[in-house]
Amino acid sequence: MRGEKLGNHLLERRFKGPGWGHRQAHDPAYRRWSRWLLYGGMLALMVLPANLLVLLGIPYNLPGGSPFIKIHPSSYLILLAFGAYLAQRPLQQSLHGVAEQKPMVWIYPLMASLVTVLTVIRFGISGVAFYIDGLIVPGVLAWLLLSESEAFRRRAFHLILVVIFLNAVLGIFEAATGTRLLPYLIAGESHQEEFFRSAALASHPLESAGRTVPVLLASLVLPSKVFLILIPILLLGLLGFGSRSALIIGVVFLLMIYQRDLMASIRSRTISVEKTMGSLLLGLFIFLVALLMIFSFDLGTRILETLYWDQSASSRIESILMLRHLSLEEWWFGSGPEGVKNLTQIRMGWFNFENFWVILLIQLGVIQLIFFTIAFLFWMAALVKGAPFNIRLSALAFLIIASGSDILATKTTNLSILVATVIGAMAYPPKREESSPKSTRWRDSLRVRSALRSGDSSVRPLDG
Repeated sequence: MRGEKLGNHLLERRFKGPGWGHRQAHDPAYRRWSRWLLYGGMLALMVLPANLLVLLGIPYNLPGGSPFIKIHPSSYLILLAFGAYLAQRPLQQSLHGVAEQKPMVWIYPLMASLVTVLTVIRFGISGVAFYIDGLIVPGVLAWLLLSESEAFRRRAFHLILVVIFLNAVLGIFEAATGTRLLPYLIAGESHQEEFFRSAALASHPLESAGRTVPVLLASLVLPSKVFLILIPILLLGLLGFGSRSALIIGVVFLLMIYQRDLMASIRSRTISVEKTMGSLLLGLFIFLVALLMIFSFDLGTRILETLYWDQSASSRIESILMLRHLSLEEWWFGSGPEGVKNLTQIRMGWFNFENFWVILLIQLGVIQLIFFTIAFLFWMAALVKGAPFNIRLSALAFLIIASGSDILATKTTNLSILVATVIGAMAYPPKREESSPKSTRWRDSLRVRSALRSGDSSVRPLDG
């Protein structure tokens, strides 16, 4: 009898995990399908940019065509993974399992879905892919990842790290050679900028930069031998992508993290001279390598040549000023996706909005935007609650960059990549501040010498 109970207990634990609501899975086959679909969806998020889909004959971000082909392939994979996940258990159990970890994580997917339904009812199905790819799928992805084990989340984070690292390497190569792996398209036509900026595996340079900064900051949860290799490459990649705001935010936030860790080490008396000097030398090395690549390969030309108030900076102000063309009804209740199109093409000619919040205000109106913003910010706060300082900064950096660029103002997968980055990085156990034996011996030696000079015989010299 006892052996039978033990066998049942082991069988139950085979299909039970901390991320699956502590309940027995109904069918392990569905779980495997859900995981493989989730892996495929996360990979498609990063390697299938809009311009590649257009080259393949899919008018993803072009006028015309079926609304179903306007949805990114990664969205289909992630939604299918969600369906396979729900096939194992009722929705109520799924809600309870995720709510045990992040009680407020359900509020944003619910609000995003509600906003999408209201938009479809008022303005039709045209433009609904913007809401699915950019707003709904990130919430679903967060739900799925929080339903998984920490080991799975870490593997998902490794996948993102590898792709973003390769994206930065490709960006450096493109900037150094002046060539592109994929053509830079605007409205389906090839576009040539005044200053070359690499886009790598994204459809726009700012999109690559917006993905790189959160991963750059979140990678500090990894062992030092790993992130010390990642950081220089990702920073040089930001130079190649040519985003001034992303590069400045990334460097400033890195310095904030370093200063915070340094002060914490000083207060706890665990500071390591070797690590401190190594960090300073690494920073100097990155700076010298960056200078060498800037002057040898014209890396970062756009940043250095446009350190002033240029057309790109002016467009951010103009995005806000265009709100004066909205009617009173549009201000309060929104004008939908077609309102954005009319505002940019009919009233003012072609124009690209550089602000995520302005786009939402035009489409949703003030009333819906207030409720959406509250739900969105609560959701972001819930995702990073209890996270290390660097992960919280990675989410903040993304929001700052998105508020001053179009990385969320168009159909994009960037928010989904951020969600996977934050949740995956949080699966790592927090680092402990431990000093190396050499640094401990160095401090003990100073303490003993000081005590001996003061005549304190209670302190014994170090052995050896």
